[in-house]
Amino acid sequence: MNPPPLPPHDPHAQYQAHDPGAYPEGYADGYDDVPHVSVDDVRAFEEEKRKKSFWAAIGSTVLVHVALAVILGFIALATKVLNVPEIQVMTESDGSESLIDKPEFSSQSLSDRPSGAAAGVEAQINLANVGPMAVPMNDAMATDAVNFGNSMAGVGLGMEGFGPGGGGAKFLGLGGGGRNIYFVIDTSTSMIRNAGQGGIASIREELKRAIDGMSAGTSFNIVCFGLEADGFQEKSVKANKENKEAAVKFMSPYYGGAGGFGRTRTESFGTKGIDNEGTKYLPIQLSQFEELVGTSGGSRIDLGLMAAFKQRPSSIFVLSDGAPGTNKGGEKVPYPQLVEMIKKSAQAIYKTYLPTVNTIAIDGITNDEENFLKSLSAAFNGKHKRVSAAELKN
Repeated sequence: MNPPPLPPHDPHAQYQAHDPGAYPEGYADGYDDVPHVSVDDVRAFEEEKRKKSFWAAIGSTVLVHVALAVILGFIALATKVLNVPEIQVMTESDGSESLIDKPEFSSQSLSDRPSGAAAGVEAQINLANVGPMAVPMNDAMATDAVNFGNSMAGVGLGMEGFGPGGGGAKFLGLGGGGRNIYFVIDTSTSMIRNAGQGGIASIREELKRAIDGMSAGTSFNIVCFGLEADGFQEKSVKANKENKEAAVKFMSPYYGGAGGFGRTRTESFGTKGIDNEGTKYLPIQLSQFEELVGTSGGSRIDLGLMAAFKQRPSSIFVLSDGAPGTNKGGEKVPYPQLVEMIKKSAQAIYKTYLPTVNTIAIDGITNDEENFLKSLSAAFNGKHKRVSAAELKN
């Protein structure tokens, strides 16, 4: 008896269990041609499955990368539209590079950009036991030298960009961070009266100590103010041995020292840019700043700071025994209005951040004048200290 015919062999047919009852007796057992899957069929099936999984994984990866690229593209576009400042990395070179547009001293009006402020801190210090103090800093750009662009022969100040970064300095117990440090020093005649000759000698020594303590990668400059102001250099200079020694020499004639001038070189020698001892200086005058044109008065902290802002220092130390006597139209400008004017001047230049301004008061200052210095440091997220004449002489 012949077995019933088998269906055509399908290599992809699933294995079916052998049913002995499906065939006549004597043929079911041992019948080997029931449709089944061979080893080669299984291997081929698994290989096809593996290939499909591989290409599926590749496709998923490509889709993820495309999605990330689209997201990053939107972020880049948003950054461009919102004008978020680009963070740049600097190298320790001796040259100067501009990372920011170069605002000129001009007749442009100040823009009113908001900026937060933190309260200052008042404390007494002893110069014999001065230690480091941390000061909050912003993370932003930094570079080397900055340029006023005066050429020592006239006025019309320019600048190169600078912002907070590493480095830093300590002066009279206060710390300032960043790689471009400015010292704005009151050299009016009242400083001699209030600090005394011993105190003036201590101020010179403390300034020298602050400059000597800066690393070679830090840049610095000095602005001395009275009725007008002088700059130590056209641009911030590296804190190397030569420039540190030059700064000491620059400061020596102030407060009645040898040199034949009073409060500032600019008041005595005008825009010549060189004094009668052959020392060069940067003339800084009220006429260079639109908001100060037509003003008068002594102890012009406002002038000294506005000149410093043009070079975008990261930290500024202000030393004074008073407040600006700024008058306009025959009337004294109120201190709160003066602080706001100074802050707006900085906002117009810095745009997205402000420098740290630390203020140091010398005894002899009135309460109203010291409150001005406290408000000034608070407006720039800085600290305030008061130093007595007795402490200066120690």
